[in-house]
Amino acid sequence: MPSLTLCSEMEQQNLLQNNATINETEWEDVGIDEADETLMKNLAELICPFVSDAFSEIENFHCAPVHLVSSQRLHRFANLVESNLNDYYVSAQGMNWKANKLQEMSEAGLIYGWCMVRNDLVAFILFKLCDNEDMKVLYLYEIQISKQFQKAKVGSSLMSCFHRLVSILNNSNLENDCSHYLHGIDGTSLTVFPKNTIAANWYFKLEYNYTHLSPRPRTLRNGKIVYPSYYNLYKLID
Repeated sequence: MPSLTLCSEMEQQNLLQNNATINETEWEDVGIDEADETLMKNLAELICPFVSDAFSEIENFHCAPVHLVSSQRLHRFANLVESNLNDYYVSAQGMNWKANKLQEMSEAGLIYGWCMVRNDLVAFILFKLCDNEDMKVLYLYEIQISKQFQKAKVGSSLMSCFHRLVSILNNSNLENDCSHYLHGIDGTSLTVFPKNTIAANWYFKLEYNYTHLSPRPRTLRNGKIVYPSYYNLYKLID
């Protein structure tokens, strides 16, 4: 039987440092569990002050985690989605799409940002921090502009601020139990209807690309192009 020996003090220190490095790496690699509502609510509350900073150039801009948004305001946002995209959703999901959409727009962790002119809703943006395929992203659920403001470049301003938010979060130095989730964000991601060619082309112009698993158009042997029901796009941000 081999004899037992005690580690030297230097060896013990090396072991402790190695374990600390392993634990830190494991901590950084932990994914975001969207089923953990407490975690998602905490993340949304943690991110909101940074949202206000990123969108500071937008006049009359407000933001709040979804769990702090009133039912009345939530329905107002959903009505704007209906006004802009009803035909696309009916085509993709049927006549009862709005009930499912309201449920989706109420998911824990979502953050709403919106701007008003007096009592009129100008636009809103909806997103959350999550994992998408092999990336950590700010996932854009909605960006909706009221029709009377759609030629005022509101959408471009909101998207510019949205992209800036990634850099702000990655460079933040906040320290609490959830702050490590705010670092190492790869970029942004979103879903768009291919039939909504104006929106799809706009995202491509903003340098969005197909994710690895995104459905893509395919050309049949007769030359006809068949489009999928949606694209999943992403944009890497330094």
